Amino acid sequence: MTKINAFETPILLITFNRLDTTKQVFSKIREQKPKKLYLASDAAKIDKKGEDLKVNNVRKFLLDNIDWECEVFTLFQEKNLGCNHGPHSAITWFFEQEEKGIILEDDCLPSNSFFLFCETLLDYYKNDLRIFTIGGFNFLEKSNKVNNTYFFANFPVTWGWATWRNRWEKNISTIKNFSAISHELELKNLIEDSIVSKFIINNAKSAYKDEVDAWDFLWIFNSYINNALSIVPTKNLIQNIGFGTDSTHTNGSHENKLFTYHELNKPISHPKTLISDIYYDNYIYKEVFNWKGLSEKLFDANHIFKVIKNRITTK
Repeated sequence: MTKINAFETPILLITFNRLDTTKQVFSKIREQKPKKLYLASDAAKIDKKGEDLKVNNVRKFLLDNIDWECEVFTLFQEKNLGCNHGPHSAITWFFEQEEKGIILEDDCLPSNSFFLFCETLLDYYKNDLRIFTIGGFNFLEKSNKVNNTYFFANFPVTWGWATWRNRWEKNISTIKNFSAISHELELKNLIEDSIVSKFIINNAKSAYKDEVDAWDFLWIFNSYINNALSIVPTKNLIQNIGFGTDSTHTNGSHENKLFTYHELNKPISHPKTLISDIYYDNYIYKEVFNWKGLSEKLFDANHIFKVIKNRITTK
């Protein structure tokens, strides 16, 4: 499934200092020839020698290789904002100009099908405010659900995704009122004792307080409090290529190298009901992020082994 003519949906590419991954992601964007391309680049850290050269090389490459007719918009930061405020400010800037769009970071390599998948669903669900995220990544890589092109989940994954301005504006409103909202949820948790809610709140609080350098915890929180659904493709459409020495959050892992992207070989088919896939959500909570309740951890041999190992190594 490819798109030969100029691509109508605006695309935001968020970059930093990795020229090799940027080149790969940009090559996929270049194939689509979008009519509007937004380029956001965070600045180098002042205490990291040589990083300014890397950042400038990425920016120069992008501007020198736009060889199709399109409108180009740039947000090149002069001071480093980090992985929390950098992407957040870029996405906010993007939706100040556009009603809808696709967001790619410099380590999220899309299949050709990803673009038309997002464009189709941005139009299909534009007035359905239950949908917040159109994701391109499937943590199971493939799914047994062969009847439809995608399914729904509660947990949004932003390794290649799309959304609308009015959903992002809800996110901004959530952040502005974060203290009151999170406090209300914490009081509710005293009664319900939801392990999922606790982890979502705790991670969002860490991001809100700048204790963790990750922007998407607040987007997850925003989706959660709005009971929003996220779209997950039945076949994975994104390969995360950001595993390496220059990556911020994935430099110590190699697991995702096993994930590859796929192309869609038939027209997009839509689910008849908007119901989240409990199995998929539970898989993410338990297997990807190890979000388990205390009772589960007490009977989890692997968890007990990790705790004992950590206690021994930290003495």
